[in-house]
Amino acid sequence: MDHRYLTRTPLTVTVDVFRQEHYLGRFRTRDIDVEGVFIEMPVYGISPNDVLELVFRLPAADRCNHALFAGVARIADDGAGLMLFDRGEVTLEILNSVAPDAMLAAS
Repeated sequence: MDHRYLTRTPLTVTVDVFRQEHYLGRFRTRDIDVEGVFIEMPVYGISPNDVLELVFRLPAADRCNHALFAGVARIADDGAGLMLFDRGEVTLEILNSVAPDAMLAAS
C-alpha cells in the first residue's frame, strides 16, 4: 500500500549518502518529491528508521552543496525509500535546483 500524498517525479540525480558521518557512497535517485526520495543503492547495513544525510550537488557554480536529512521508510532489493525530515525553505530551494518539475507538481 502506498502512503504518499504526492506523486514522485522520476529523476536521476547524483547524491552523496552518509549515515552518522560515515560516508556510504555516491548513488543515484530514482524519483523525488518534497516529502521523499528513492535512492538506488546497496542496502546492506541499512535498516528502517535509520537517519541518512543526503548531499545534493547543486548545478549552480555559485552555490554550496546542501545536506538534507531523511529517515529510511522502506527497503527494496535495489535501494531505499526515504522520507525527508525538513520540508522547509532550504529543502524546497535545494529540490527546486535539482528537480524543478517535481516542485511544480507539488504546488
